[in-house]
Amino acid sequence: MIWIKGQRTIILSVVAGLVAVLLQADYQGVLSLSPLLKLIMQLGLTVLLPMIPIYLRKGINDAFDSRK
Repeated sequence: MIWIKGQRTIILSVVAGLVAVLLQADYQGVLSLSPLLKLIMQLGLTVLLPMIPIYLRKGINDAFDSRK
């Protein structure tokens, strides 16, 4: 398996972006999601969004440490 630097951050960002786009499409009336699915997606965003800066910070620290 090929590992790229920042893979966790990229995956979390893409998943959070897709969930946000789907929720926005529902709010604008383009999609019609069930209330339970909307609730689960909102909970997912609540859990995912705080994790992205953590992985960014870890990746930045790893990048600086690898130069030494």
